[in-house]
Amino acid sequence: MIHWSMLQAIDIQSNRLVNILRKEWVQITLLTSLSIFAPMVLKSPQLLVGSVVNLVLTYSVLKLGFKKTLPSVLLPSLVAFSSSVLFGGATYFLIYFFPVIFIGNAIYILLIENLRAGFLSIVVGSVCKALLLFLFAYIFVNHFNLPRIFLSSMGYMQLVTAMIGGYVGYGISKVNI
Repeated sequence: MIHWSMLQAIDIQSNRLVNILRKEWVQITLLTSLSIFAPMVLKSPQLLVGSVVNLVLTYSVLKLGFKKTLPSVLLPSLVAFSSSVLFGGATYFLIYFFPVIFIGNAIYILLIENLRAGFLSIVVGSVCKALLLFLFAYIFVNHFNLPRIFLSSMGYMQLVTAMIGGYVGYGISKVNI
């Protein structure tokens, strides 16, 4: 038999947990952790890993702003590189893309945050990010002989994962929890 005092204790504990989760530093830590663990734990396919990272970027920038999203802009690529989870034997070449990925992610979230045009912001941010990454992948592959795998992974896959993650992150950000 459940007693009223037991229900009150559960309610008090759940309120404490909700209050903890509402703290900004906790949210930043959880979102950054999710963006880091996506490439480390999920590992592949790129469609899933990239979508999760872009979901975190979108949700985080809409809820917390640009500066507080920066750890999620920078850390996932570093984790993917250090754990050699992407591109098989070509993971080493990812080091050349770090600055471009960081800039692409920053452009993506800045456009989402500042255009304030809902789903259109996600389309614009996704296209700009994918074009930047593909342009550099094209240059790196054709002029510096990096593996061709980067053309697809830094082109249309970036567009697809940015759109999926962006739409899901946007949708979640609109739910009042």
